[in-house]
Amino acid sequence: MSLVVAKQIYKNYGKLEVLKGVDLSIDAGEAFAIIGPNGAGKTTLFKVLTGETRDFTGSVVMDGHDVTRQPVHQRARGGVGRTFQVARVFGEMSILTNVILAIESSKVARGEPVGPWWDWRPSAATRREAIGVLESVGLGRNFDDEASLLSHGDKKRLEFATMLAGRPRILMLDEPTAGMSAEDRRSTTRLLQDLKSRGLTIVLTEHDMGVVFGLADRVMVLNYGQIVCVGDPQTVREDEAVKRVYLGKGAGHA
Repeated sequence: MSLVVAKQIYKNYGKLEVLKGVDLSIDAGEAFAIIGPNGAGKTTLFKVLTGETRDFTGSVVMDGHDVTRQPVHQRARGGVGRTFQVARVFGEMSILTNVILAIESSKVARGEPVGPWWDWRPSAATRREAIGVLESVGLGRNFDDEASLLSHGDKKRLEFATMLAGRPRILMLDEPTAGMSAEDRRSTTRLLQDLKSRGLTIVLTEHDMGVVFGLADRVMVLNYGQIVCVGDPQTVREDEAVKRVYLGKGAGHA
């Protein structure tokens, strides 16, 4: 069953047509990648799906609910998690506090209690949950260190942890391996494969084709705001139009 459905998405910036009637459907538990050359419309489509861009024509349905005009925070409450090209964490706070804050914010949004108003400390259950989330993304150490001290790759892991603390069903990942070393990219890909194995739906934009073809069940290729091809990685690699506009002639054997 399709968890995300977008129909006839058109978006202009002034006279510039950025998206030209894009349709897509993403199944629950699927890893779906959106790729294409610079200026293809990937980021704009991504922002339409996350709710950051609402000035467009067309419709977006998530989990059976029309979210076309919903802002970001409402989509987050509905189960959409989001990461950014540059990891967004609270650098002056400890690693653990970042995740505790995400857990408590999520509970407040769901109307769940987070403890008595006079107690500034998180509950023992919340602390255990935060530690469990951190361990699940490979950050099971040095919980009291400031987040600003983390490496670029570990800041991304912390961002994943804060996103997972909200218990999302859909992970929207914007260039999750941008700026990473080769080892950090491999580590992040393994983490994403683990998240996929938990049944989470992953939607990502990504320039590293090794990450894309190693993770995605299906790939959409955009060029000048239009769909060139949608299919499994092998189909996309072998598509002549995709080779011509993006991957290059030798990509079919990559």
